[in-house]
Amino acid sequence: MHNFNGTKNVCIISLLFLNVALVPYVSSGPLSSFFVIAIIALLILSFFFLTRILGSQKKSTTYISTILLGSLYLCLTAFFSASGGDLITETSFYHFLADKELPVLAYKIFTPFLLVLLGFDAADRNYVSDNEQRNIPVLFRFLIIIILALAPVLMFLSFGFNVPLTGALATSGLLTAIIGLALQGNLSNIMSGLFLNIERPFKPGDWIMFDDQLGRIKAISWRSTRLTSIENQEIFVPNDKLAQSTVMNFANNDPSFSKGGFVVYDSIYVHPRHDPYYIIELLKDSLAKARPADNRPFFEYTDAWFTGGKENGLEFYVAYDCLDRALLFTQRSSIMLSINHVFTRAGITMTVGNLLQTLKPDASLGVVQDFSQDILNYQKHSNFENNVYLETQNAELWFRRLKLLSSLEDDDFALLAKTTQKYRYNASDVIVKQGDAGDCMFIIVEGVVKVVIENDNGSSTVLGTLTVGEVFGEMSLLTGASRSATVSAIRPVVLYEIGKDSLGQVMKNNPAVLDGLTEILTKRQEELSAALNDMEGQDDAKKNGLTLFASIKNSLMSYFLSSD
Repeated sequence: MHNFNGTKNVCIISLLFLNVALVPYVSSGPLSSFFVIAIIALLILSFFFLTRILGSQKKSTTYISTILLGSLYLCLTAFFSASGGDLITETSFYHFLADKELPVLAYKIFTPFLLVLLGFDAADRNYVSDNEQRNIPVLFRFLIIIILALAPVLMFLSFGFNVPLTGALATSGLLTAIIGLALQGNLSNIMSGLFLNIERPFKPGDWIMFDDQLGRIKAISWRSTRLTSIENQEIFVPNDKLAQSTVMNFANNDPSFSKGGFVVYDSIYVHPRHDPYYIIELLKDSLAKARPADNRPFFEYTDAWFTGGKENGLEFYVAYDCLDRALLFTQRSSIMLSINHVFTRAGITMTVGNLLQTLKPDASLGVVQDFSQDILNYQKHSNFENNVYLETQNAELWFRRLKLLSSLEDDDFALLAKTTQKYRYNASDVIVKQGDAGDCMFIIVEGVVKVVIENDNGSSTVLGTLTVGEVFGEMSLLTGASRSATVSAIRPVVLYEIGKDSLGQVMKNNPAVLDGLTEILTKRQEELSAALNDMEGQDDAKKNGLTLFASIKNSLMSYFLSSD
């Protein structure tokens, strides 16, 4: 890319030279002292404003100085015109010139164009961030400079040396036509590049797609545009082809539609016998739980639709926003992992209907198969208040998924299922509040909640979101501590509650549960303390771990079994 950083210096040096060229005319001649003093004062002011422009780092200073220089130019031109030809003919300094009026003519012709070029250069520069950064496209800038430089040269040759420009222009026009025919393709690319720079449908750094080709703009030159593909390969595209293509710009988005950038639509297929209403609810739970790959706390736009039955089963579309096209695959992975998490717990497979009927399952699928995949774990109901795929599962299945309760036996899970309560909350309802006392934990059966923590200054931070099959409030249940965060519903939520009395009864019937819970709590406490005690030796850490295990076990026994 061409560098025009010297434009300003060239203009100032040229103006200084043109002003200096006027000094010999007033050093000797028939002018009155008033005219001499006036012209010298105007020249001194011109030198002053030129030095101001040279050292200026502000656009306003450059603009004002340029305007004042234009005013001085008009005054000097008027003085030289008023003096008549005597001023020019009487000077002896330019005795070597056949026409002593040439320096004055050069001043009159070149000065306006140089002042316009100075103003253009000031408008082109970005004085705030970096003088190297330009505001006007390079091709447009080059053409302006060429025009403002060649026009006064041609005018000076015509008026100063009586050069006939008609023949020269005709000859140049013929040569231009011949060269244009020979370089028709390249000229087409150059003109397309010019209009691309003027219209700016995209700029360096934007991700675009044209003719099924995806790339990130690196630079727009005279003839071609350089892009980097998603495979990190450089692509050169002729400007003419790019100008005639339909281009999708992923960086220019309508904030009234989605503040988070461009919107992606992906299709999801399920077995044709599923109920679309409940599938859409599961998809919306999944979208509310997913986290963007660009470190935003939440997506700005998500939605889900049922588009009808297709040959592959029931088709659904999910939509989500993405800021950076390079992160689209990571973004899609986050969405699909969240959908798979919720679908798995609802007993729904993310695949097409035909494959469900013809594809033989892998032997290893039994290892990762969720409880929800077994029809024996469902209870058929006639009336449904909540999502049928989640409500009809046996309550104890939700407890079996929890690592916290992995040490329980079948009888323990059955006891919890009998004593637990199911609750429903609407969107924006507060389920637990930070600082409140608590002696129960919750398992999310349906919906999405957000976890918010508030500091002493009153400012709050969203720690994350939880959805189907996830748990919160376990520390209050196991230790009796007050709630450490506020949990509220983002979407309608259905919860199972496990209270202190229910879990205490399980510990009485199965003492081994106490060791399992103690081990989990000990591990969590050790991870929390590791950041504060990372300089301890291995032996001391092991000793402290054993002490901590015994301490937590005694605390659990005291908290749950104190009634005995």
